[in-house]
Amino acid sequence: MKYKFNNKYLKDNSKPGSWRRGYEYFQKGQVEEIALKDTTVTGKIKGNYKSYYETSIKFNKTNAKPSCSCPLDEPWCKHAVALGLTALKNHLWDEFLYEKFDITPVFEDEDLPMCENPKGGYIFHFNPKRRQNFFSILVMDRNTKRVIRDLEGIFKAVLEAQKNDPSFELNEAQKLEAMMFKMLLKHSRLDKKSGWYDVQINKFDEFFKMLSKMEDVIDAKTHKKIRFDNDVWKLCLAVNVSYVGNVLLSLYWERPDGSEIYPFEEIRYFSRQLKWGRYKDVIFQTDAQVSILPQYLTKASFTDIKDAEGGKFIYEELPKLRTMMSVYLSEEMEKLAFEKRPPKCIVELSIDYDMSLKASLDFEYDGVRVPYSKTPKTPYITIKQPEKDLLYWVKRDTEFEERAYQMLLACRFAPMQTNNLALEKEYAIDFYNYYINKAGEGWEFIEKDDMSMYKLNNKGFELKAAIDFIEESTDKFEIELHGEVDDEIIEFEKIQDLVYDGAKYYNTKGKGQAAIPADDILSLLKSFNTYDVYKNEEDKFIVKTYRAGVVSEMENMGVKLKMSRKFSKFWKEISTFSNMENTPLPKSTIATLREYQTKGYSWLWFLYKYGLNGILADDMGLGKTLQTLTLLQKAKEKDGKEPTLVICPTSVKSQLW
Repeated sequence: MKYKFNNKYLKDNSKPGSWRRGYEYFQKGQVEEIALKDTTVTGKIKGNYKSYYETSIKFNKTNAKPSCSCPLDEPWCKHAVALGLTALKNHLWDEFLYEKFDITPVFEDEDLPMCENPKGGYIFHFNPKRRQNFFSILVMDRNTKRVIRDLEGIFKAVLEAQKNDPSFELNEAQKLEAMMFKMLLKHSRLDKKSGWYDVQINKFDEFFKMLSKMEDVIDAKTHKKIRFDNDVWKLCLAVNVSYVGNVLLSLYWERPDGSEIYPFEEIRYFSRQLKWGRYKDVIFQTDAQVSILPQYLTKASFTDIKDAEGGKFIYEELPKLRTMMSVYLSEEMEKLAFEKRPPKCIVELSIDYDMSLKASLDFEYDGVRVPYSKTPKTPYITIKQPEKDLLYWVKRDTEFEERAYQMLLACRFAPMQTNNLALEKEYAIDFYNYYINKAGEGWEFIEKDDMSMYKLNNKGFELKAAIDFIEESTDKFEIELHGEVDDEIIEFEKIQDLVYDGAKYYNTKGKGQAAIPADDILSLLKSFNTYDVYKNEEDKFIVKTYRAGVVSEMENMGVKLKMSRKFSKFWKEISTFSNMENTPLPKSTIATLREYQTKGYSWLWFLYKYGLNGILADDMGLGKTLQTLTLLQKAKEKDGKEPTLVICPTSVKSQLW
């Protein structure tokens, strides 16, 4: 035969869902009227939508060919699997081999013969259910069938035999039996009435190993011989995924040579902590303790984990299990990437009734959006991609999500219910125009409402000043300030009020927001105070001409200055003395002034004309008195006879009169 019809054959040739459902049908006894006719097993399987389905399996040398009247488009449907499992239970495959090929069936796991030529003197009975939390062993004399209650008496008899005959020696089987007796004396408690030695389950691992070396071990309930397999059986987990979002788990045992498998429930494990199990009349060691498995997995051979709980299993439990037991992933599961990945941050923006900015924070993982939450219901997200026949789970990066949320709070957003936040209008303008642009590629901002009211005006805010001398005077000048945004004029008093109220922006008429240069305005007002500038009834700032340095500070602050022609000439001259024009001498002057004296006289006249002060600091003997007398004569011609206060040394007094 080119194949062996068994559980493994059925599992390997059926789909995971059909293998599972077929086993469930088998467990529930839904297979009826099963029979082997020639080379074909037939039966009726109870259905969900029909009273039964007629199913058959035809055996031949190369394979087993199933057939079923159900509408499922697969050879090994759940009904065929259920029929196959029932046929194995009833030994119909063995019957087929015997009748067609004269192959005598061998049932290596049951109806085992006793040892033909025993070397030891005792038979051990094993009872795992006599007392809770204990396994029990009964020792029986092989010849007399007497229950042994006095193990110490056996050792005394051996010592007596060695004393009487120095050549007396135990054979290997007897030595092993003696080792077992020592273990029982040390670790068990004798029930004298029944003769059973009770051993705590957590200490029974070494007893199983020792029992495996005994010639005959009998099951206390069935009175059949127990065989111990020297090789280790594997506890296996098959992991698959359905396209409705469930993780499908199949728990089973595999024989050491890999020739056969058994659903988890077909094998009896003695304890969650012991690596020992039993199938029919065979006891064997396993490669893993059942205790490594979550308890919900050990309730049945097949388990479904739904929705986000599947993600939790994949990310938290499966990696641990893969280090402790044999885990087999389906082809679909192998495609999946379980690495931690940062999501895209999605912020939906809208305008609330009070004109504040409202935002909601979501995170997008491979096309699936989830709202921010301090305590997510589940940290796992199911990703479905039908076009790729792909379903997988992504673990939420809660640390990343919290950092993103804190970033919004740092932008002065105030938390609201769920994942919503609110931002006052002033801060909203900052956020909309500056922070959004700096957010980076991992952020997406969706505007649900018209956000034009938050946008900055393209031209920006300009502070402007008109400067002119007061009528019929040059010792004072006036400054008229105003703001301007895209041809819209804003009174300076209104700007002051906005600054004092802490406003950062001015809302233009349909042309967005303009940032108010609050720091510059406060600095300007501070300078005005320093230069003794005051405001008149017309809301104009009045400045003494000798305080004209304030104009330079305004220029440095970026104030756009508009000077009258007269003031512009003054400002040009005072800013660059080298370009100052020569002033004509008084008509009554009979002296001749040198060039440098003419320049000094012109400069003094400039100061007099604008009510300024100055010092003519020429060296002694260069004509400072002449220049001063010329200035006084020029003032007399222009302004008439006005008193002049002269403070001078007595040495020059004669020159002034």
